[in-house]
Amino acid sequence: MAVQQAAQETPRLYLSTSQVRAAKLPLGWSFTVFSARTQLSTQTLGQAMRQDREWPAVDLASMLAIRRTLEAANIEFISENGGGIGVRLRKLAP
Repeated sequence: MAVQQAAQETPRLYLSTSQVRAAKLPLGWSFTVFSARTQLSTQTLGQAMRQDREWPAVDLASMLAIRRTLEAANIEFISENGGGIGVRLRKLAP
């Protein structure tokens, strides 16, 4: 419950478990590569991607590491705007 409350209070920082899973897919990263790039343990990443939760059971520092790593890889997070939260690859400048 505390994680969900924190996520609602800082919506621009927290990602849902679905967003974390979806953001990893187009990058083709294995769990090991994702762990190395975020500098987080595979256990922490597992908590961030558990399918039985809406909000990851990770601390804010871990969430920021995940978010920054994915954003550096050109993943863009879409906030709730009537169509629901999501992810997409950012267009690269020509």
